[in-house]
Amino acid sequence: MIDIDDYLHAATRDNTRRSYRAAVRHFEVEWGGFLPATADSLLRYLAHHAGKLSHNTLKQRISALGQWHVDQGFPDPTKVPVVRKMLRGIQELHPTQEKRDKALLLIGFWRGFRSDELARLDIARIEAVAGEGMRIHLPRTKTDRNLKGSTYKTPALSRLCPVAAYLDWLAVSGLSSGPVIRGIDRWGRISEEAIHAVSIIPLLRRILSSAGIDDAHLYSSHSLRRGFASWASANGWEMRALMEYVGWKNIHSAARYVESQDPYHRAMLERLLPEQPATLGTADETERP
Repeated sequence: MIDIDDYLHAATRDNTRRSYRAAVRHFEVEWGGFLPATADSLLRYLAHHAGKLSHNTLKQRISALGQWHVDQGFPDPTKVPVVRKMLRGIQELHPTQEKRDKALLLIGFWRGFRSDELARLDIARIEAVAGEGMRIHLPRTKTDRNLKGSTYKTPALSRLCPVAAYLDWLAVSGLSSGPVIRGIDRWGRISEEAIHAVSIIPLLRRILSSAGIDDAHLYSSHSLRRGFASWASANGWEMRALMEYVGWKNIHSAARYVESQDPYHRAMLERLLPEQPATLGTADETERP
């Protein structure tokens, strides 16, 4: 027979429970806070992570801590007006980091860029039109032996749009020239220099970790490309179209990025093989014209 706890457990989705547990662990274990919490400890917690975690992540963490207090029968310190005021202040002072992170993720995913390509994005070499699309020129790429550069196109999308994310980042940062992806300190100050390619890996892991992604430490500079390739393949993209879109020249190199139930990618590779030319059969020696 199903009891009360089973019904209560079913009312909360698994991913919500995981995010709540992650928020409590972050507050207690990683930051060193104590539960039940006070409004003052929440203010210090928010101040410590302002500029490090996105505003949405901080809101989610505070909401989860509030739910913990309600579930445990304690007064909810997250409802104190000063805590809400603190969140609004963080949003006002640190909007740039969230916009930068969103632009990095969406451009990197939809174009299948590696970290070195993201680090070399330059405003002067990008044409973006809201609601239409964007053209990105990279003066050199890993496979560009003739050093002519490559131009990549991506459309504007109805949601999770790389074009809108890019234009939002320019608007909030005030940038009009120079590198697109730059470092941002905890006070929201934007660096004059491009972020180094090796710094994008820990940045990506931090973004994913703050979003509640499991095993974020396993992601690498190729993860956005691998993620897009696997998504595209699973959604019916032919390998030739995927290779042309991403810029792969070699089918076997491309196949390494696609996660598939077929570990050898046999079906995918067979579709790309040239058709076998018809061969003339040998006439039976017993036959005579």
